[in-house]
Amino acid sequence: MRCLALLVTLDILLAGACSVDLAGRRCDGAHPCLDGYQCVDGRCMTPFVGEGEGEGEGEGEGEGEGEGEGEGEGEGEGEGEGEGEGEGDCPADTDGDYHGTGCLAGPDCAEGDPLTHTTVTVYADADNDSFTTGAAVNLCTDGTVPPGHRATQTDPDNCPSVSNITQGDDDNDGVGNACDPCADADGDGYGSGSSCTGSDCNDDSNAIHATLPYYNDEDVDGVTFGAAVQFCTLTAPVGFTATANGADNCPLSANSTQADNDGDGVGDVCDETPAVAGSSFFYDPFDGASFLPNWFDVVGDHELTGDGEYRKQERERDGLFLRTFAGSSDVIVSADVVLDRVDDESQPNHVGVVARSDPTSPYVGFACIASRDSSSVGSARIVEVGRADSENAGPATTLAQSPLPSAPFDGSRFQLVLDIIGSGLTCTVTPNGGTPVVVTATSTAHPTGRVGLYARNAEMLASWFFVKTH
Repeated sequence: MRCLALLVTLDILLAGACSVDLAGRRCDGAHPCLDGYQCVDGRCMTPFVGEGEGEGEGEGEGEGEGEGEGEGEGEGEGEGEGEGEGEGDCPADTDGDYHGTGCLAGPDCAEGDPLTHTTVTVYADADNDSFTTGAAVNLCTDGTVPPGHRATQTDPDNCPSVSNITQGDDDNDGVGNACDPCADADGDGYGSGSSCTGSDCNDDSNAIHATLPYYNDEDVDGVTFGAAVQFCTLTAPVGFTATANGADNCPLSANSTQADNDGDGVGDVCDETPAVAGSSFFYDPFDGASFLPNWFDVVGDHELTGDGEYRKQERERDGLFLRTFAGSSDVIVSADVVLDRVDDESQPNHVGVVARSDPTSPYVGFACIASRDSSSVGSARIVEVGRADSENAGPATTLAQSPLPSAPFDGSRFQLVLDIIGSGLTCTVTPNGGTPVVVTATSTAHPTGRVGLYARNAEMLASWFFVKTH
């Protein structure tokens, strides 16, 4: 018996769900997908393989044996078609980000949110200074490291919430300088920060934190002069003492007895006429209190400032500063000065003391100066100097000069003395700790006038200024 039709059940392979390619990029005709992927709905995906069941019909021929009515068996070939449901490898992707359980792109840590799907291990860096803090944490992101975090751990951040790229920690307390409420390197409780007891003038030593007052005793005779000067030291600097003691009537000459035979306020040791009353003097220690009210600047754009040790001429490098002082005809004017901020492109460079400066512009008078004539030559000079214009002192007309042992340099210190009696002028320039150089000249050009200080093509630091009349 031939069987004309046979109903068969077939297992077939069906195409299942798809997964986005590694980059998850969009695609079109001009932008094809990588090998092994196909463009589906504008995105590159690769098909998953699934299994399904279906039903179909087929026809075939067969052979059989028997008598009468009976059953037979036959063999034949047939074709069929079927439909069925298949189960793919990414069934849990409900948010369309191609991530989920069993998906090739990986599991989804936030199913339902297509923008987050991948767990990343990161370290906190809230201040974005490249230094991390704390242990690793797992975050659900789009696969990238979120702001305020790093993929790798670095040295622990000593200022977790304040950027501190250098990780500076001057006091080594584990808290960086940028966020330390009390940066205190010497551990005495004083430093910089809101929780410190106070500021520290020397954070390298826990023995001192506040400046202390010291009194000038230049001649080391035990008698002081001038107002206190603040220093950050436990021991008095050279030329100073911790205790105020009187008002020295000879600040530059040791005079422990303070003898003053003629009662003129000038001690006998430094009074050229100790038996004659009427000599007068004044001394400016440049402590700020006595300086500004008694001085004025006759040349342009300058500033007179103090740092506790020196009175400074700042800004422009030419300066003529005069003190209001009556009757300065026959006088001795002296000062301790430093040649500062030398202008190498403009020479000579001068610092000096002035006497008999005309009381009105152009204020020309005599000056005793230390001159840096060049980088290799220096001299002591007596010059006429005044106000050249609103910005410059000069011109400096030389009346006499003598070479210095060596050329002054930036930072050279001198004691200058200009002694005038009648037409006789004597200038003494003493390099600090060196041999005095004396220059003399005669002139009747300026019979009287003011006293002061002078600088040219340099700035000047002055620690004291002394005037005494003959």
